[in-house]
Amino acid sequence: MPQLDPPDTATERAALVTWWLAGGLMLSTADAGLLLGLTHDSAYRLLCRLSRVLPIYQDGNGYWMVLRSNGDGR
Repeated sequence: MPQLDPPDTATERAALVTWWLAGGLMLSTADAGLLLGLTHDSAYRLLCRLSRVLPIYQDGNGYWMVLRSNGDGR
């Protein structure tokens, strides 16, 4: 993943994590926090909010991914 300037706004953070997940990347909450410059709690809240309006979920191993038609995120 290329090095980008850290996002400045909540909108930029939401857009980036959505883009990454839509592209097939599986992210842990810790990974998302590190990439977005957020604490673990803030990253978790962001991902939970996004999961209310996007078909993303956190699997049993703690990775966030897009829910696909076969149900396994792939």
